[in-house]
Amino acid sequence: MWRQKCGANAALSIMAGIGCYPFFLSVLMADEASYSYNNFGGIGLLEMRTARFAPDGTIAIGIHHNSHETRYFSTWQATPWLETTLSYTDDEMENLSVDRSLDVKIRLWTESDYRPQIAIGIQDALGAGRFDAEYLVASKRFYDFDFTMGFAWGYLGSRGGIGNLFGGNNDRRLTISSGSIRTGSLFSGREMSFFAGAEYHPPIEGLSFKVEYSGVDTTKIATFSHLDRNSAFNFGVNYKPASWADVAIGLEQGNRFGFRLTLKQNLHKIKFRKKIKGYEPAPITIRPKTEITEDMLPIVYAKSAYDKLAKASLSPVSISVDQQNVTVRKESGPYLSEVKNIGRTARILTGDMPQNIEEFIIVSEENGIELSRVSMLRQDLEKAKNYQGSPEEIWANSVVAIPKNQDGSVATETIYQPRQNVKFDWGLKPELLTHFGGNEDGRFRADIYVKLYGSVQIMRQLKLSAELKQYIIGDIDKIPLDMRPDIPKVRSDIARYAREGRTALERVQLDYTAQIDRDLYARLTGGLLESMYGGLGAEILYRPYNHNFAFGMDMNWVKQRDFDQLFSFRDYDVLTGHATFYYENKYYNITGKLSAGRYLAGDYGATIDISRGFSSGIRIGVWATATNMSSEEFGDGSFDKGIYLTMPLDIFWNKPTKEKMRFNFRSLGKNGGQKLDKGYDLYDLLSSGSKNRIARDWQDILD
Repeated sequence: MWRQKCGANAALSIMAGIGCYPFFLSVLMADEASYSYNNFGGIGLLEMRTARFAPDGTIAIGIHHNSHETRYFSTWQATPWLETTLSYTDDEMENLSVDRSLDVKIRLWTESDYRPQIAIGIQDALGAGRFDAEYLVASKRFYDFDFTMGFAWGYLGSRGGIGNLFGGNNDRRLTISSGSIRTGSLFSGREMSFFAGAEYHPPIEGLSFKVEYSGVDTTKIATFSHLDRNSAFNFGVNYKPASWADVAIGLEQGNRFGFRLTLKQNLHKIKFRKKIKGYEPAPITIRPKTEITEDMLPIVYAKSAYDKLAKASLSPVSISVDQQNVTVRKESGPYLSEVKNIGRTARILTGDMPQNIEEFIIVSEENGIELSRVSMLRQDLEKAKNYQGSPEEIWANSVVAIPKNQDGSVATETIYQPRQNVKFDWGLKPELLTHFGGNEDGRFRADIYVKLYGSVQIMRQLKLSAELKQYIIGDIDKIPLDMRPDIPKVRSDIARYAREGRTALERVQLDYTAQIDRDLYARLTGGLLESMYGGLGAEILYRPYNHNFAFGMDMNWVKQRDFDQLFSFRDYDVLTGHATFYYENKYYNITGKLSAGRYLAGDYGATIDISRGFSSGIRIGVWATATNMSSEEFGDGSFDKGIYLTMPLDIFWNKPTKEKMRFNFRSLGKNGGQKLDKGYDLYDLLSSGSKNRIARDWQDILD
């Protein structure tokens, strides 16, 4: 409801905003949207956001510094219409400690000739509430200018001057929410504020000038009342020296200068492809003038192809040669893209199979489970050799069939299957363990480790794997201990684990996997399952091959490991398990997981996990867990949540590998909502062979 005392100011503000804003002018639209970041890490001007978004899949990290605060941020364009920003602000010089913040901006509709682009956003949705705000913003281009105007509430609307359109009757106050989701304070307060600005792009490439009338007035916020503000106008210069960098300086609040550096990359475009010596692809060979006769046994061709596949690290299991087709059964790998593995296999077959073989059937399996069954025509590969074909044309004539149930026995039609020896694999990879506040000191902390991993494939369905880690540098051991009584300390001793486990066995486990029925899979696990727990576990998964959903259940009895993370255990044990529903959005390559069950501390609840994958092999996700443990028992943050990023290891390693590195960004040492870190589950194991994944990666077939 509009207040009488500010009604006149409201009318003047709105009239001024509309009058100076060229919404209804004929415009010359830019060929490509120009965008830059603001002081909070999102796309915007200086303090205020605009309705612009980065290209889909863009990820950025950066720092903003002025005499009052230093802010570190990371922004991810999760979809074309969703921008998310995680920031970490250090105000210690003003005795305000540190603040973690999650910001979200959603595009409501896109720009047209006569319509602006409009977005709505929430700032500091999960932080301590220091910078909490909401805004509704519109942006419109006019030649080299990009104009913005909008209305803001909370911190971004602290200047006020306009009665709250949503009828707020109470003064909005800073409330420390301890990481809880803000609901009651959204768009609240007696007043809101108008803001506006523009960004000008001169003929100099990469350069832009910014000016804004800010809705922020720190003198009206009790927490920042000690800060002077001499002007409502901010001015800035932004320069892009390269496509992956933004550098900016600005005059903020009329009395302080700020500096901002942003580094960015589009995950759709980034490529980690590199030529590894000794792993060059075999040439596609036009079929020789030979065919199978009574004097030329198929086993001769099968053995030759088998040996070449083994030499190329493609791990063949068996080869069957018929009059018209050849079937190769192989273990998945060595490359992360299974389509690339299939293509490398087909290349070798073109040079070793007789001319009457018209079809290649390539079956990929993992731990004895068939992941995919892809057949392609030989002539399509030969056309590609002569530059008369393409991956799209090969795909048009290829068939991705439903995997068959394999019991580990040799099929009767198999021509060549030598005895399988015990197979070894090993490698090195870095590990970064991070902690983003969430305790008394609220500080960012991290440990860096180097990890030696190895595995022994004892049988097709039985695998022994281990990981040994060595501490390099860090300060995770300084995380304060959670002293809340009557709560099982399932994770809160993280500092002691870090201090006493400098050299430790992260994992030593034995896995047995099996395909029970066409769409039903199972796994049994035992050993040292993670750094803090060891025990026994079982998992079952129902996953129809041609569908985008799956359902799984797991149950684990685990016992807490000793702090040195070797072979001794502590007294605490628990039965934990979850039922999980999986759903995959084919268009955006987004995977959603919703699980419910019992956690390590005996609490019951649910976890939601949403992630998006990219062709580069990188996957970024967010997750949150809520249980029946009260916020007082849980501590700062109220519920467990985090962000993670996985990326291929082979960008650093000297040979192809399917191993990945995972980086988690979360608060460590919490006891509520803690899951067992299983490393991977059956859904992850089967994902590389899914029809959706094969279709997305098909461009790798000729790589």
